[in-house]
Amino acid sequence: NRNVTNDAMIAGLTNLNVKALEKPDGSMLQMLYLPAQKFEELPDLTNLKRMGLLNIQSCGIRRIKTAFGKDHLFKQFLAPDNKISSLPVDVDGYFVGLHNNFETLDFSYNEFTELPNIFDGNSIFTVNSISFANNKISKIQGQEDGSWKGVKATILALGYNQLTEFPQFFNDNETCSQIGYLQLQGNGIVSFPEKALEGDRKKIQHLQSIDLSMNKLTELPNNFSALSLPYLYGLDLSRNRFESFQFKPLNCASLTTYIFRGQRDAKGNRCMKQWPTG
Repeated sequence: NRNVTNDAMIAGLTNLNVKALEKPDGSMLQMLYLPAQKFEELPDLTNLKRMGLLNIQSCGIRRIKTAFGKDHLFKQFLAPDNKISSLPVDVDGYFVGLHNNFETLDFSYNEFTELPNIFDGNSIFTVNSISFANNKISKIQGQEDGSWKGVKATILALGYNQLTEFPQFFNDNETCSQIGYLQLQGNGIVSFPEKALEGDRKKIQHLQSIDLSMNKLTELPNNFSALSLPYLYGLDLSRNRFESFQFKPLNCASLTTYIFRGQRDAKGNRCMKQWPTG
C-alpha cells in the first residue's frame, strides 16, 4: 500500500496495540503480515500476546521499539531485508521467548555488526532455525565482557558476514552453545583456533554439519576430530586456501559428505600441493 505513509503506518499499528487492552481476552490476532509495507520503526506490539507469526520483510525498518519479552512465544518472526542493527531486550535479556515450537527467527539481510546476545545455550528449548546471514557481523555481543549466554538451535545461519575467526560458540562449559547445523560460508575466516572446540563435549557433539566454504582457512585445529565431533555428518571446506588435504575430520565415523574443491591462494592460483592417497 504505497499511499500509506510512514507516520500513518506507525500510528495504525500503535492503535492496534492499544485496542488490544480494551478486550477482556486481549487481541485474538495470531498472524500479522506486513511484507514490503514501508515504515522505519516497528512500534510496541507487546499487547498482541497471541501473535505467533510476524512478517515484516523488506519494510525498510531501522528500529524495533520494544522487546516482545521472554513470555511471548513466536512460531515465526520474519524480518529479513531491512536496516536493523540492534534489538531491544526485556529485564531478563530476551527479545522474544525461546521454545521448542519456534520454527524461524530470520534477521538476514540487515545491518547487524554483532550477533545479538538474546539466546541461551543452557535453555531446555531448541529453536529450529536462526538466521543472521548477510549482515555485517564481525563479533558476538557479550563475548568480550563475558556476558555472552550461548545459543541453542538446530540451524544457525551466519553466512556472508565479516567474521575473520571461527566464532567462539563452543569454548566455555557454562555458556557453551548447542548447534546442529552451522553455516559460516563467505565470511573471510582466516583462523580456526583450538580453543573454539574446548567446551562442553555433551553440547558440541550435537554439531552435525559445518559449512566453511568461501573463507580463507589454511589449516584446521588438531582437535577437529571424532573426539570433539563424534557425529559430524557433513563438512564443506571448498574455496578456501588449503595447500594440503585435511585428514583430521576423517576419523569421524558419521562423516558422509566432505567437500574440498576449489582451493585458491590469495592471488587466485591453485594452491593444493598434497592430495589424499589410499
